[in-house]
Amino acid sequence: MAEHFHRELSILKQQIHRMGGLVEENLKRATTSVIEHNPTLAQAVLESDEEINRLEVEVEEACLKILALYQPVAVDLRYVIAVLKMNNELERIGDYAVNISKRALSFNEDPEFVIPSLFADMANSTRAMLSNSLDALINFSEASAREVVAADDAVDELNGKIYDYVRFELEGGNTGQASSLIHLLTVSRMVERTADRVTNIAEDIIYMIEGTIIRHSGDD
Repeated sequence: MAEHFHRELSILKQQIHRMGGLVEENLKRATTSVIEHNPTLAQAVLESDEEINRLEVEVEEACLKILALYQPVAVDLRYVIAVLKMNNELERIGDYAVNISKRALSFNEDPEFVIPSLFADMANSTRAMLSNSLDALINFSEASAREVVAADDAVDELNGKIYDYVRFELEGGNTGQASSLIHLLTVSRMVERTADRVTNIAEDIIYMIEGTIIRHSGDD
C-alpha cells in the first residue's frame, strides 16, 4: 500500500509541476504579447489553454483518488489539499493569460499606441512571483513563499499607477486612443488579479509546510 501511495504522490507532483510550468509560460507569452504588440504569442496562448484545462482535471482527479484510497495524514495530507487548491488557482491564472492575450490582439488595431513601461514592470513582477512560488513548491521553501506574499503590494501599487496614467491621458484629451487606454486598464487589472492568485498559491504552500493558515490573518 505504501509503495502504491508514494508512486501516486510522485505522479501528482509531476502533474502539478507540469501544469505550473505551462501556466508560467502562457503568462509570459500573454504579457509579452501586450508589450511587444506580438499577435503570434497571443495566439499561442489561446491554442495551448486546452492543455492546461485538461491537466487541471487530471490533477483534481489524482488528488481525489489519493484522498479516497490512501487517506494520507500530516504533511502528506496537507500536500494533497494544498495541490488541490493550487490547481484551481493555476487554472484561473491560465484563464487570465487567455483574456490578456485576447486584449493584446486588440492593441494591433492601434499600432501607434505605446504600452507604458509601468505595465512591463508590473508584468515582470507578477511573473517573478509566479516563478518563485513554483520554486517554493518544488523546494518546500516557506521563506520563498513568504517573499511571494510580501511582493503582492508592489504589484497593487503599479496597478494603481497605471489607473492614474490612463485617467491622466483621458482627462488630457487623448480620446483618439481611448479604446487602447481602456484595454490597457483591463489587462493591468487582470495582471493584478493574477498576482492575487499567485499570493493564494504561496499561502497554500505555507500551509502545506507548517500547517498554518495565514490567509486573512495579516501574517505576511
